[in-house]
Amino acid sequence: MSAVWDRVSVAFQDALRETDGGVRRAIARVVSARAARWQRAAIADPRLARDVLQLGQLLELSPRHDVASGLDPEVLAYDAGRADLARELLALMHVTNFEVNELMQEESDAH
Repeated sequence: MSAVWDRVSVAFQDALRETDGGVRRAIARVVSARAARWQRAAIADPRLARDVLQLGQLLELSPRHDVASGLDPEVLAYDAGRADLARELLALMHVTNFEVNELMQEESDAH
């Protein structure tokens, strides 16, 4: 496992507390390898983090829902899933909260 704690592997281990240590270690290895791939991709092209933030709609300053039409639970769930996936990918890339905040500030300054 890499020297930097992989938040996703920690989450998986917490979810599988009843599982033996061998299974938890195997999950940690798989997730750690995935994190290494995403981290290499983020280093190769730093714009990848911004793309993930935009695809997850985490850079939007206001919700995209039309208040007049009401809040559709399916749309809310879909959007929450996109945001969760974006956060997981950012964690795999080892993008810190500080870096996310910087990207969000740059986006708001651009508008």
